[in-house]
Amino acid sequence: MKQNISGKIRNLSMTTKQAFKFSIYEAISNSIHSIHINKLKNTSIDININYRDGIVEDMEIIDYAEGFTSNNFNTFLEAERTSKEKYGCKGLGRFTWLLAFKNVYISSIFSENGKVYKRIFNFNTDWDNETPTEENTKVEIKTDTDNKTLIRLSNPKDNFSYKKIKNMIIDHFLPQFFLLNEERYNLKINIKHSLLADEKNKEEFEDINIIDFKYKNKQTFDLYDYGNKITFELYHMFTNYNNLKKHQILLCAGLRKVKGKKFEHFPDDYIFNEDKSKKFSSYLAVVCSDFLDKKVSLDRGNLSLKSIEDYEEDEYNLENEKKFVPITDEIIFNEVQKLSNKYLEENKYTIKWNEDREKRIEDFKKEHIYLNPLLKEVNISWSDKYDDIYNKVNQKKINKEKEVKKHIDKLINTLEKNDTDDFISSKEFTKAIKEATNLNSIELSVYVYYRKYALQLLESILSYKDKDKQEYFKEDKIHNFLYPQRKNSENTDYESHNLWVIDDRWAFYEYITSETELYKINKDSQSKQRPDIVIFSSLERQINSILLIELKRPNKSHKGNNPHKQLKNYIYDINNSKSIVTSTGRTLKLADKVKYYGYIICNTNDEFILKEVINEYSYKKDYDGSFYLHNIDDGQTPETTIQILDFELLLENAKNRNKAFIDKLPI
Repeated sequence: MKQNISGKIRNLSMTTKQAFKFSIYEAISNSIHSIHINKLKNTSIDININYRDGIVEDMEIIDYAEGFTSNNFNTFLEAERTSKEKYGCKGLGRFTWLLAFKNVYISSIFSENGKVYKRIFNFNTDWDNETPTEENTKVEIKTDTDNKTLIRLSNPKDNFSYKKIKNMIIDHFLPQFFLLNEERYNLKINIKHSLLADEKNKEEFEDINIIDFKYKNKQTFDLYDYGNKITFELYHMFTNYNNLKKHQILLCAGLRKVKGKKFEHFPDDYIFNEDKSKKFSSYLAVVCSDFLDKKVSLDRGNLSLKSIEDYEEDEYNLENEKKFVPITDEIIFNEVQKLSNKYLEENKYTIKWNEDREKRIEDFKKEHIYLNPLLKEVNISWSDKYDDIYNKVNQKKINKEKEVKKHIDKLINTLEKNDTDDFISSKEFTKAIKEATNLNSIELSVYVYYRKYALQLLESILSYKDKDKQEYFKEDKIHNFLYPQRKNSENTDYESHNLWVIDDRWAFYEYITSETELYKINKDSQSKQRPDIVIFSSLERQINSILLIELKRPNKSHKGNNPHKQLKNYIYDINNSKSIVTSTGRTLKLADKVKYYGYIICNTNDEFILKEVINEYSYKKDYDGSFYLHNIDDGQTPETTIQILDFELLLENAKNRNKAFIDKLPI
């Protein structure tokens, strides 16, 4: 042979597993080309695969086309021969056979010059030493037998367990099938699986009939490769073939799939025809072009196109892209996406998706009511998923904020220059303020909606965890709702807690810590006690008030665990220090006289709480139903106010404080 076979195999950029599939593709492709060249409108290709214990032993591809005539045999002897260039052939496909298999046996019966011949030879790496010739592979036979060529791939180099290859054949040859169908070819591919296991042979059959594959419409589009106009064909195809479960774009070379990509933003759902009488599991946008034929890699496994990342930003951003930018697969995919969207919309294939779009919008409205004023200003496509709608509306909000700010800045500038008395009453000023107010209303709605849903969550936390067992949630559930356990304000966002449920006034704090040992806060302390939540509030750079929150498990007796005593011990320990230290090492100075506040949040109908806390320390009932103990006077504890708050009262008070805002929300 004229080329080094071992070197060719070594230079192929694919694995043996990939080579196995491409070996089948190459044999079928050669058969299809021969069928097309010789215009055999009604014929078949037979594929026989033999397995032992599920692993491929060998396989045969048989066609009934022209066969290995002298011209075809000599073409086979010459690597990279371009005799079938119009089919996108590179002349290297047969070398994939030897990447996956050790030997290829070829037997071909053909007619030539009025006589019938049979040609038999083996194709393997032995050809590097001795290449078969025309004379020693060909004999004349006395028969009227029809043409038949058998290619047997044997001695696989790896364990190939492909039991059925129908799916991958259809995926690879789809455009070739529907174009042959368009030319009225009636080609059938018959596949036989011979499964030998435990000395028992079982045969399974499947077939592919290309008349089952048709495209619906075809259009062309142009792109520019360094200023040169390139024309592409786009075939719109709908199928219920069960292996194609996604709507895809297929880039093809030599009418064979090389690269595919799932459509972006397409619903993962069936698509219907106009009157909904038929649904399809897949819409395929099949792209073919002479340009892609020339760009396919030698092993046909990829396209040698640049990627956007391959060229410099300034090159890509040049004003006249057509002159300087190469065609990339991203550019092709993006153009096809736009054309396919338009085609599907214009031809009513998106009726069901449009209905689904309305449902997605309604769901969005319910979840984000505060954004509804902006929703009507955004174009929501049938292909937009829930997250796409959210992003579009929020982007609209951001753009509006920029517009309003720009408008108000312009008005302020006018005011500073003109100093007109009637400026505030002018229509322009009124319009700008209205725009700003509308946006602020959206922000306020977000805030109020959050509180509404947070209070619903709190209500569920205070209800049964298990209704049948009448079992309640543990203390940590409500603790984490109010403030995350073992966290502090230096490592937790403000939005991560719900202390506003107790009292909005404690939103302005210097430092918060949750379940931190006292010795870590007060360096003079040895105590390992951990208050549930401690809030330090400052005035003029000094901590002047401290709030401690003690939580008890809902609807559980707390006998022997007195929260009043716990709070007193915490307060006494903290007050013995002149400063406290935060988790990051900041030192916060305590004022000479610090006011302490305590909350005990529990079930006040608990017998222990009633006897050992409320009655024992003479708590007084307040007008709202809570219990107050003012000014502990024991000579040791500083000025302190402790409030006992029932869980249900906590929820009720929070609802009442926010009711006026929540009631104003749109339904």
